[in-house]
Amino acid sequence: MKFHQKKQCLTYFRYTRLMLIRALVLLLLLPASRTYANSAYRAVAGRPVQDISISGRVTDGKNSPIPGSSVKVKGAIKGTVTDKDGRFTLSVPQGATILVVSYIGFETQEVQLNGKNTINIILKEENNDLNEVVVVGYGTQKKATLTGAVSQIKGDVVKLSPNGNLSNNLTGRTTGLIAVNRSGEPGNDGSALSIRGSASYANPNASPLTIIDGVPDRSFSRINPEDIESISILKDASAAIYGVRAANGVILITTKRGKTGKPVLSYTGSYSLQSVTRRPDMVNAAQYATYFNELNTRLGQPKLYTENDIKLYADGSDPLGHPSTDWYDAVVAKTAPMTQHELNISGGTENVKYFMSGQYLKQDYLFKESPFNFNQKNIRANIDANVTKDLKISLDLAGRNEDKYFPLDNSNQNGGIFMAILAQYPTLAAKYPNGLPGSGNTAGSNPLLRAGDAPGYNRNLSYFVQTTGTIDLKMPWITQGLYATAYAGLDNTFWQYKNLSRPYDAYQYDPSTQKYVNLREQTSGNMVNLRDDWGRWRRNTYNVKLGYDRTFENAHSVNAIIGYESSDYLFNTDNAGRKGLLSDQLPYLNLASSDPANISSGGYGDQNARESIYGRANYGFKEKYLFEFSFRYNGSYNFAPGRKYGFFPGISAGWVLSKENFFTKALPFVDFAKIRGSWGILGDDDIGAFKFLSLYNVVDPGYFLGTDGIPVVGLATNVSPNPLATWEKVKTTDIGLELGFLKNSLTLNADYFLRNRYDILSARNASIPSYAGLDGKLPPENIGKSNSNGFEVELNYNGKIGNDFTYNVGGNFTHTKSKIVFSDESPNVPDYQKQTGYPIRSYLLYKTDGIYHNQAEIDNDKNTKGSKVTPLTGTKPGDIKYIDVNNDGKITSTDRVRFFDSPLPNNVFGITLGVNYKGFGLNVLFYGQSGVKQLIRPQGTNSAFTPPLWQYEGRWTPQTPENNLPAAFDRTSTVNNIDSDFWLNDASFLKLKTVELSYQLPASFISKLKVRSARVFLNGSNLFILSKLKNYDPELNYVPADNNGYYVNGAYYPQTRIIGAGLNVSF
Repeated sequence: MKFHQKKQCLTYFRYTRLMLIRALVLLLLLPASRTYANSAYRAVAGRPVQDISISGRVTDGKNSPIPGSSVKVKGAIKGTVTDKDGRFTLSVPQGATILVVSYIGFETQEVQLNGKNTINIILKEENNDLNEVVVVGYGTQKKATLTGAVSQIKGDVVKLSPNGNLSNNLTGRTTGLIAVNRSGEPGNDGSALSIRGSASYANPNASPLTIIDGVPDRSFSRINPEDIESISILKDASAAIYGVRAANGVILITTKRGKTGKPVLSYTGSYSLQSVTRRPDMVNAAQYATYFNELNTRLGQPKLYTENDIKLYADGSDPLGHPSTDWYDAVVAKTAPMTQHELNISGGTENVKYFMSGQYLKQDYLFKESPFNFNQKNIRANIDANVTKDLKISLDLAGRNEDKYFPLDNSNQNGGIFMAILAQYPTLAAKYPNGLPGSGNTAGSNPLLRAGDAPGYNRNLSYFVQTTGTIDLKMPWITQGLYATAYAGLDNTFWQYKNLSRPYDAYQYDPSTQKYVNLREQTSGNMVNLRDDWGRWRRNTYNVKLGYDRTFENAHSVNAIIGYESSDYLFNTDNAGRKGLLSDQLPYLNLASSDPANISSGGYGDQNARESIYGRANYGFKEKYLFEFSFRYNGSYNFAPGRKYGFFPGISAGWVLSKENFFTKALPFVDFAKIRGSWGILGDDDIGAFKFLSLYNVVDPGYFLGTDGIPVVGLATNVSPNPLATWEKVKTTDIGLELGFLKNSLTLNADYFLRNRYDILSARNASIPSYAGLDGKLPPENIGKSNSNGFEVELNYNGKIGNDFTYNVGGNFTHTKSKIVFSDESPNVPDYQKQTGYPIRSYLLYKTDGIYHNQAEIDNDKNTKGSKVTPLTGTKPGDIKYIDVNNDGKITSTDRVRFFDSPLPNNVFGITLGVNYKGFGLNVLFYGQSGVKQLIRPQGTNSAFTPPLWQYEGRWTPQTPENNLPAAFDRTSTVNNIDSDFWLNDASFLKLKTVELSYQLPASFISKLKVRSARVFLNGSNLFILSKLKNYDPELNYVPADNNGYYVNGAYYPQTRIIGAGLNVSF
């Protein structure tokens, strides 16, 4: 049945694709049926008219040239563009009186010739962005007439940061976008993005749909920032046109394209140094020995270390027998380099325009003795060709190679390098005085070795190829404003991963023999082992769109599109492994043992497909009254026949009050005012395929049938099918206000939003008892409900003092809070523990009241009823005091309470400052979060993990009973090492996220060097943090420490501070 459904779907989509190809061919043939009289100029009979030569220069207010400016004769086709020095020469007909001069970002000027042959023009920068064009779903709109909640980030600001991951450069730049960066690991340092917070408790980490140059599902985090023209964020019903993919918002990335003018070659290079933003200080060997002795005393065990041991650890006089190691300093480098180089060329004629670029990035790991790094190469070519005045063909090519060379212990996951750093005893040597590496807690666990390639390595090679072919056809012969667009987007990714492990040397010093014992055979056996993974995925997207855009009587503007889109996705991966390679220098599987016991293999595949019809209609009256309706009729491969399709509408309206006479008379100081509102339904089909079919697991080695003793591979039932399952849905409502003052130099945007999510897919694992025998077998059902609401405010001011000093100041603030309305919960759970009514990812914790400072406090502990409370077994002075919430006189799991706190921030904000003065530029971005708490439980001491210094210094002891942290405890403690609000910390922060200081070399100087422009800069990221949390970056990540679910702090590749310098030069 499962395979039959697959075949049906694939056949249908192949038919759809055939229809689409026919439509593309038809669009190509349409213009061939017509000719254009203006395709060539013909000589006019009679005496030729003498042209006049006009020359001049176009500059900005700082007297800097504006190359590429358009200079045309008003009312004529004839024109030219300025050269690199802003100069132009133009032959104009006799009688011409006006030149029209324009450039993007400047006000268009009409200049009277008045008989002059030489003329200099100074263009003024646009003071507001209301006339800017904003990219929206399947088109563009003027910002002043937008009716949806759409934020736009310009490409110029995303390249200010030295960070190599584009997702980190969006942080704090606009409202509604929440970015949390959990790691700085090269190649794995992206921020988790959400738009207006998460509202699905079934998948709280769901990401927005990302679209690059109109093609969906293209990842943008590794794009070259220099390639970005703009980024738009659809936050409300404006995303409804993307239907079943829009529930988590949509991010639209537009890359640069060529402009008419001479070729401009630009190079940008930078060199940066990375360092850890914050790190936990660890105890030294003497402190560790003291702590461990205190722990043993509390456990009724003898002390492990003598006073003389502690003295020798403290004074460092016996580095062999009593070393003291700061493992963080021993393994983690102070700095690690990162280099970036980018080269692009752009230009074109009226018929062909191009933008081409290449980028190289190399980022080293922050390990002292390590060859590991991440390399990335990007190429891009965007080419537009006007075949006729009405037909344009575009070809976009993008390729990327990622080469990630990293330790065997994945540094950002359980068992990684940073967990090993926190686990090591400071009483062990990272290196002995003679340079030999120590063994670590266990043979070969020394993180100094594990951070290098002695034990082996991982190497991931990935290749990404994206191709888009587009046809744009205007059809004025049918009616003015009618056009058609079709594109095919073909994406392919290939990868090969290698994991090689080998024996390596680690030594243990034996004081009785005064010799170093090599534990090589204990580190990883005596064989070289190799595993290869390789695979490919491809996604093809096809789109045809018919559009109409026209204004009647300078009052009634009509814009409409209707389109069809389909996509299909195929994924497959295989792996094979062998032990006993002949040499670790020849990492090839055929050079390994052929013993079946040393061979392994596996594989996996997946596929899906979607198709849809979409549309949008806009009407505006004198840009004053604005209306929009959009929809998508979406089909998804993930659901059962009869339930694959859904309809997702969106409506919005706007009223530009500043165009009303009554408003301008009442509030003449308001230059622009618009109110808008939207409502829509969005969908989310990201549940995985085939939930409507019976699923099975392969059982291998299987079952023993017969008498030959050979197991037979079989199948075991997995999750039960649910043929009624469908997508999650979001009803979104938004009300917005936009204001402009002081000739729109000061702007204010504010929004209130409400997002109700329903039909959330989750299984009834809580309400159906385990004795029903259905644990893990229940299918997901559309039963869940949640909502989120909040508001956004953005304020910006652009100012100027004299002709040389310009500045801008901005701030944005987003408040959002989520609530679970319904989720499946056990009927036996007390109401105060249920997650219904609480934020997504809320904490369920024991409540505490500090610690017991003495035995009397334990003996006299009472609940709110006045009854004596029996504490947890083994409680002593110095242990945490828990509250008897249900007043039953004892501390049990029913005393845990649901908290409104969450690791997801309620508030995010950004503050920007930009200053320019005589070529000097300064750009600053502050970013912060509040209304967020992190559960930070320290690692105690036992056979693994060492306490951080803050835990040691604040601990209770009989000598310091006034201290407020628990006495020495280990990770197996059932009193102190359990989840409680004692360990809940305010993780609010303010970061100096980005700074760039630059200097534009004077044109008078660089013109002698035949250079168009040159700029030098210093920049930085994560330069400082203000937070109540002092020992860790407040965006810290959690990693499970063992199978019991304990959590530790700092056991992940940390966020990084980056400081760099660079040069940008254009020719």
